[in-house]
Amino acid sequence: MAVRKHSYKNQDGQILLLSIILMLAITIMGVSMLGNARKSASASTNIKNRAQAFYASDAIMTLLTQEILDGHEGKYLGSTATLVGTSVGSLGDPSTGSYQQLDEMHIIRSSGSDIWGTADHGYFAYIPLSGDVDIKARVVGLTGTNLNVWAKAGIMLRSSLNNNAINIFGCITPGNGVSRQYRSSLGASSNYTNKTGYSCPIWLRMKRTGNIVTLYMSHDGSAWTDSMSPVTINLGTGIYAGLAVTSHDNSNLCIGSFDRVEGLVAEESVQGTGTWVVDNYNVDWTVQRTSSGGLTITTDAYKDDPLGNKMFSAPLQQHLERGQIGGYPPVQWQKVVLYDYHYVNNDFNNCLCKTGSAVKGMVTTTLSSERKPVYAGTASDLNCTTPPLGNPCSGHISSWFEPSSRGAGIQFRANSLEWTGLVPVVTKDSHYDSAGWVSPSWCNGAWANIVYYDSLPFQRIGDSATGTYEYTNDAYFPLQNKGFYFTDTLYEPGTGQKRLYPSPQQGLNYSFTMEMHCQFTYRGGEKFKFKGDDDVWVFLNGSLAIDIGGIHAYLSDSVALDDFAATHDMHIGHDYWFDFFFAERHITDSHCRITTNLDLFRSIEARRNWRRDYGRITY
Repeated sequence: MAVRKHSYKNQDGQILLLSIILMLAITIMGVSMLGNARKSASASTNIKNRAQAFYASDAIMTLLTQEILDGHEGKYLGSTATLVGTSVGSLGDPSTGSYQQLDEMHIIRSSGSDIWGTADHGYFAYIPLSGDVDIKARVVGLTGTNLNVWAKAGIMLRSSLNNNAINIFGCITPGNGVSRQYRSSLGASSNYTNKTGYSCPIWLRMKRTGNIVTLYMSHDGSAWTDSMSPVTINLGTGIYAGLAVTSHDNSNLCIGSFDRVEGLVAEESVQGTGTWVVDNYNVDWTVQRTSSGGLTITTDAYKDDPLGNKMFSAPLQQHLERGQIGGYPPVQWQKVVLYDYHYVNNDFNNCLCKTGSAVKGMVTTTLSSERKPVYAGTASDLNCTTPPLGNPCSGHISSWFEPSSRGAGIQFRANSLEWTGLVPVVTKDSHYDSAGWVSPSWCNGAWANIVYYDSLPFQRIGDSATGTYEYTNDAYFPLQNKGFYFTDTLYEPGTGQKRLYPSPQQGLNYSFTMEMHCQFTYRGGEKFKFKGDDDVWVFLNGSLAIDIGGIHAYLSDSVALDDFAATHDMHIGHDYWFDFFFAERHITDSHCRITTNLDLFRSIEARRNWRRDYGRITY
């Protein structure tokens, strides 16, 4: 009988093989799990990097946007150049002379015996320019220990940096107001004219056209109504223009602080670029002005790999446009200030100058420091030779748009269209008229007025894509049943005395004035048209654009901003003042029609068009 024997050797080999396969499988699984874990960790890290890159890019985008919306786009487009500081002549201690720029603030420290005479000694922060120039700056402060009354800080143009150079210098002083001085030839003595009543802060403006240089002064940087007489001075084609300070005492330090500097740039840039670092991420940024006057902002946050390539790139783009998202609304409101006058006085209905046609030249071509019209004094309506009192028809223009009996502390704020320091007017039964306001020192008489605040509804013309609006009213009596309309309504505050002069005529409240002030962004192609009666004056960028003075019939005039801008220093994408003045002075009709596509209502929003692309992500 045959017996089968088992091969234990083969069995052992099979077990060994199975063990090896199992170990390999376990190893492979472990390696795979480890790889997946590492890949997962890498993915998590890269997601974190991507998120951090986005936040860095968005942070700079938000910062740039806010800065630009706050009016500081010049910091990123190069509207103010980097000035170079140097001493002119000698300083008591050369180390005391310095120039520093901190954001929009320019700070100059200087001693120096004076910028005056045949040679100058002070400190000058300048840029080389050529041709015509128009430089503006606000002198914020002029400080120092034992400051001399003739210490100076202001705007200067020089033919060279030599201390005996031809120059003209417009400056503020601690004790002598504003000084305009110049040296007309090399090494010659200096000449000067000064105006007292000015102190810091003050805006100065120096404008050169050919060889004619004029210095202007302003309290708000918008209305340049005060100036020194022009000077003819040959500085040459290429000049050095900038900010200068001298202490007028070589043993003392003087510090001049400036901001709102404009015009010290050879050519305004339409694009600015830079790179900032946020939490170890480089952030490249660009600000680009568009042809429509808007701005395109781009940011890109990233890290560099060992080869210098970008990792985790997070580019964003945003467009800032002037316009109404979703279209222009059907109605927009604009605030105005009204002044109710008595029926009888020399400028209003009692005026004998009723020509029936427009009278030009009644106001100057620029506004006062409070943005009010200024009586020209030589208006053509002087042909009225038999007025009861004063200059016919226009002698009180400069006070038509302010409270009567105005006392100290009463000031006009054009930005908010309101007067400070007024009190409610008192009625016959000793109640307050919450709508009417007067000066605390109000005195009832022929020239008394009452201030009212109101708003005009402007209706959109056309569909929502257009920005043209119109206010039209062929019976414009906004003070009906108010103010001087009723004979027995008003008492003088605190006296109980009746008012003196009734104004109602034909059942309507005539004899009033109205003003409107706001800022707009010049986009190109805008027009403004007025039709009505009586006097209307429109100022753009502080200069007279429409002049329809006099007591007359229904008349119209218009201005195309592109034509006006070409001769009045206005540029697309910049903000400018709009000032409107209206007077109803007769008792026949009152018409007011305004049609414009000026953005007087500030219907401005930032259109954020995002493009999010995180680029190449390397695991």
